[in-house]
Amino acid sequence: MVNLIFLWIMWIWALKAPDWSADPVNFVPRDLSRSPIHIQPEWYFLHLYAVLRSIPNKLGGLIGFALAIIVLRVLSLVQSKQRISSLKRFPRLAWWFIAFNLILIWLGRQPVEDPYILIGQVVTFLYFFVFIYYYF
Repeated sequence: MVNLIFLWIMWIWALKAPDWSADPVNFVPRDLSRSPIHIQPEWYFLHLYAVLRSIPNKLGGLIGFALAIIVLRVLSLVQSKQRISSLKRFPRLAWWFIAFNLILIWLGRQPVEDPYILIGQVVTFLYFFVFIYYYF
């Protein structure tokens, strides 16, 4: 019964009102003479977008973006490959990883201004440093 209610709600959401979760900026009429002030992806890409923005070099940002995706993939594989002696370390890494991702998601929604740029660079460094510290 719960599944049917859930499917009914999702059907209404997807077919009748898909704009419930949309960004309000999407409904502003476009102006061809200038680009929007703050372009941002959907919430599930914001942590990767924050990593991309925090590295000033274009190639470096692209490499950081790719490494952030690789870290996600490696973390999904590491949990199944861990030995019993090192199982204590994973929860601490998981909490750091969740905390840094939440901060990066928040930073991805902020405008590109002075305090957010520095915070993004520090958190991006810590994001990769904690991963390297625990697994290499």
